[in-house]
Parts: sequence; C-alpha cells; structure tokens
Amino acid sequence: MKRTVFAVLLATLAAGVTVLAQQPPEFPKRQQIPEAARQFIGTWMRFPPGAGNPERGNCGNLKDQHGMPRRNCSLPVDTLKFHPRLFAWIQYFDELQAPVYECAAHTVPTLLGDVRPFRITAEMDSLLVNYEMGNTMRRIWMDGRGHPPPYQLSYQGHAIGKWVGNELWVETTNFTFDPDGMDDHAHLPTSVRKRVLERYRMTGDDEMTIEITLEDPMFLLEPGKWQHRWRKNTTRQFDGFAECDPDVTRREIELTTPEKYPVKGN
Repeated sequence: MKRTVFAVLLATLAAGVTVLAQQPPEFPKRQQIPEAARQFIGTWMRFPPGAGNPERGNCGNLKDQHGMPRRNCSLPVDTLKFHPRLFAWIQYFDELQAPVYECAAHTVPTLLGDVRPFRITAEMDSLLVNYEMGNTMRRIWMDGRGHPPPYQLSYQGHAIGKWVGNELWVETTNFTFDPDGMDDHAHLPTSVRKRVLERYRMTGDDEMTIEITLEDPMFLLEPGKWQHRWRKNTTRQFDGFAECDPDVTRREIELTTPEKYPVKGN
C-alpha cells in the first residue's frame, strides 16, 4: 500500500514538473516605443529664467540656522504647503546633517531643479538619465514591471516609466528618508512616503517641458506641482562633475558653520 501511494506521488510530481517545463516564464510586455521617443535621447540644458521657466532660487521666507535667508532652492518653495512638522525639522536641523557634505548623490526632485545639464540614453529595458550634478545616474525601468514591496527602499528610489502617446511618464517611489530629499539648499526633508511623478513632453523640435508632481504626506499638506523647460544641446560637451572628497567637504562646513549641537568637551 505504501509503495502504491509513493508511486502515485512521484507520478504526480513528475507530471507537475513536465507542465512547468512546457510553460515558458511570463515576463512583462514591453511597450512599443513611439518614434517620437527618439527626440528625448540626448543632452538637455535648462532654459534661462522667464517665459514660464521658474528661476532656481525661490526659497520663500525660509532662513538658515543663523537667521539668514535661504538662497538658490531647486523648487518653488513659496508655492508649497508644508506640514507643521517640516518647520519643526527646520528648527532642529543643522548644516552638518546634510548628506551632500558626505558626498551623497542628490535625489529627485532636487536633481530636476538643478541648472546643470543631464543626458538621456536608452537601453532595451530602461532609460538611463545621467545628471552632471554629482555624476548621478538614474535608471527608469520601461519593461512593464511594477515597484518592489514597500519594505525594499533605496536612496534614489525605484523609477518606472511608460509612454502615454508621445509623452514619457515616470513614477518614482520606495525612497529612504532623506534630509535633503525635497531641496538641498533649504535642506527640506522627505520621508519614505515620497512619490515623484515626472511628465516629459516635447514642445518643439529641440524643446522639452518636464512637469513635476511631488507627494509626501509626512511633510506636505498637499502635492506640489511645477514645471521646467529644457532645450537640447548638440554643441556643449557633457562634463563630468569633480570627484567629491568627504573629508574636504566636511572640513569646509565645520569651519564655516559651527555645530548647532556641540558635544561638551570636544
């Protein structure tokens, strides 16, 4: 009796293995890339301020730990509606906590508000975006995959894109907490609930608009939305950013901005 049961079990397992072997694994279907998408490939320079292009520098009424006005912010601060806990963070924060002084790369949306150029290239399953600022590289998956589970976080987040007509839509989630995740000059943080939506749209042969929507219920009362205009550049060489030395940058900030919370005896 036991031999009969065992034989039946083996036969069932073998049949299951055979069925699995006959069924190829399913992969997400890759979208048909529109011909217009080729226009996004290349190096892009920021439009000068004016004509609907916001100037980098709008820090609203924010001040630093010395009471001086913040300058050169990467997003229109005065249009955002902050949660009270963000102002509590500003009161607590000091410059030495900024990841940039440890040579950490910037994240979106700060990267999207920088004045330095960026370059878009294409691979079979993704788009690569290389920002001159800090030599930062982002990969935008275009193969139909979704985001990983919420417990899988990364500093740059996880970006997926899709073609909607001739527009490129990108959604980035799964960020870690970032003290400079919203802006690197006013040092505005973002939480693991940050979600950044980007909508790339060609507005001319060599002109593009990026519409940005930022969500983070931990620090924003409602999503913020703004846009930047970019122009394709075929003459300017894409320069590498100078290598960062954390010992140098840390020493510079220690000399120029004393600690807000010094340890006694040091």
